[in-house]
Amino acid sequence: MKDIRIGVVFGFFGALFIIIFLLLTAFLTPGFTPLRNPISSLGYSTANSLYGIGLIMGGSLLIPFYIYLERELLNIKESVRRLTTAIAIFTNACVALVGIPPDPINIEAFQTFHAFVAVVGFIGTSIHIVFYSIMMHQSSKSINSNGQIFKKYLVYFGIFTGILSVIFLIVQYSILQWIVGALLIFWVLITAIQGISFKVSKTQGAYYNKSQNPEVLKLFKNHIQILDHEKGNEPLSEIFKKIRL
Repeated sequence: MKDIRIGVVFGFFGALFIIIFLLLTAFLTPGFTPLRNPISSLGYSTANSLYGIGLIMGGSLLIPFYIYLERELLNIKESVRRLTTAIAIFTNACVALVGIPPDPINIEAFQTFHAFVAVVGFIGTSIHIVFYSIMMHQSSKSINSNGQIFKKYLVYFGIFTGILSVIFLIVQYSILQWIVGALLIFWVLITAIQGISFKVSKTQGAYYNKSQNPEVLKLFKNHIQILDHEKGNEPLSEIFKKIRL
């Protein structure tokens, strides 16, 4: 399970990289304001090297995070999980490519390339976060779910952000792009923090938060008492039928 732990940590630091370096770039760019300047304009600013570092590192680190997240979503149709993860991987590769510094010699070709990866990175992130949010809801409500139980607010958060992304594509306000971008990154950050906070078991079973340990211990003791009470010649299969979680 070590690879899963590493994946969720990558998501945490990937989101942090993007947040910190975007804010630093905006702060160090003279005359920059989110009210008038879109996020991608930072790629042409005087501090564009910081912008590039943040997106290249952040986009790259988020790829193993989404591979981790796919493994946590159980009882979901395999083709849907794989497709969403493929979109997430391609999208974050584009996010990393947005960080490539401009080429002054072939500026027109670079601008076309930059616009393409920026649009794919933004729209693709909105799409796969909505898909992951819906799958979180489906996975967590399943009776047979043995994976991490995601909080409902995280599901609503992701879907709301997706709706806001559609509104931005219609109105094209720079400040709304910054708001949506911030919400997308914070969704990843909160999801990663939630994953880190859960205790991961090497055997199949539910994921329990540390605060739930007393409740789990009580449940275990109740099962032991049932087994002690029912011991005898009765088959174990019949005894276990009497145990209810």
